[in-house]
Amino acid sequence: MRAPHLPALAGACAVLALAAGSQAAAGEGAARIQAASGAGAAPTAAANRASADRDVRALLGRVVLPPGARALSGRPPGAGAIDNAQPQQATPDIADVQAWWRAPGTLDSVVAFEKAHAPAGSSFAGSGGGSTPGTTGGGTTPGTTGGGTTRGTTGESSSAAWSYVEFSFPARAGVLGSRMLIVKVSALGAHATALRVDAEDVWVIPRSPGERIPAGVGEVDVSSANPGRPPSLTRSVTDASQVRTIVTLIDALPIVQPGAIACPMIMINGPTVTFTFRASAGSKILAQASQYAAFPGPNTACDPMRLSIEGRTQTPLLGGNGFVAAVGKLLGLKLGAAV
Repeated sequence: MRAPHLPALAGACAVLALAAGSQAAAGEGAARIQAASGAGAAPTAAANRASADRDVRALLGRVVLPPGARALSGRPPGAGAIDNAQPQQATPDIADVQAWWRAPGTLDSVVAFEKAHAPAGSSFAGSGGGSTPGTTGGGTTPGTTGGGTTRGTTGESSSAAWSYVEFSFPARAGVLGSRMLIVKVSALGAHATALRVDAEDVWVIPRSPGERIPAGVGEVDVSSANPGRPPSLTRSVTDASQVRTIVTLIDALPIVQPGAIACPMIMINGPTVTFTFRASAGSKILAQASQYAAFPGPNTACDPMRLSIEGRTQTPLLGGNGFVAAVGKLLGLKLGAAV
């Protein structure tokens, strides 16, 4: 199990997950594909990582460089401000390759060129920059995404301006959650620039077989309740076809991915829908899943579905709102908010 347990939703919290966009692309897209296609070959973390390693090299070849740009074997003197992997998503499951170029022109002209020449298949994802006070060089501390300053540690120039432009490529559901190309530019005098180009992929950690609903489920108890109140709805599902569908749907949901994002305060004042899986009425609980379902739309790592199997907490799941809506449609019930 890759991600530690998540804290309660009430209050501000730091959650082990990717940024919300990557989570949605890798998560809900994978769930739809798995639910539509059924079983099939399950991806592995090793296979996804290999895909990321191949893809970043291909992405690096798509960068469009200014006329007169010359490839370099490494960082040129004076470019220490951009000699780091930032901006980068906070996850351990990332592949990164980079290359250096020297190009004629000013910092502003080169950045303008890059913004106007998105690599094939990409879309503009953002830009930023800043300055590096003090001495810079290898071992610098990455700056703040979108601006800010970076304080260096070894001897180069005293004030280096830098900028970056980000491009994103479509995710590959269940394999690659994020695919980025980042062009960083630093001035080398009045009419020359250094460019560091990073291609970065975040691969998806698949849900393991041990995190799926155990065999032998014959009943699913569904309830919906607001905090501190008795359930407003309860239903015991024993129809074999419906039980099988519910188990298949929840087993198709992907897990929250490793990484770090900050979640806003979420006040728990709406319904939580709980699904309890048993072999038969009154028998022990085989698994239990709950989703705070007050907000419509796709889930992020800040509002995941919580799952326990035979009393053991599992990695939280993405796509819980879609699951709740699908079960509601199956049973003819209104469960939670509309997706």
